[in-house]
Amino acid sequence: MVSLYNEDHTISEIGNQLDVETHTAVSELFDRWIQTYGYSPREVSQIMQSTIHELELTTVIGWRTPKNEENQNEINRNRH
Repeated sequence: MVSLYNEDHTISEIGNQLDVETHTAVSELFDRWIQTYGYSPREVSQIMQSTIHELELTTVIGWRTPKNEENQNEINRNRH
């Protein structure tokens, strides 16, 4: 597996690209839910962090949760 970090543990150039892409994607969602829909920045942040944490758990350690299963089922329904 390729690393996004240099040997000195700093973020590599491609890692920085991922950081920029992630910031762009997340900030658009964050702004929409706060500015367009009027939700609390703290609540939006907590839910988004929870989602990232769920993705990390399922991807890194393969841990499945009821919330994750429900979200995956919704994604699969929307694909068809």
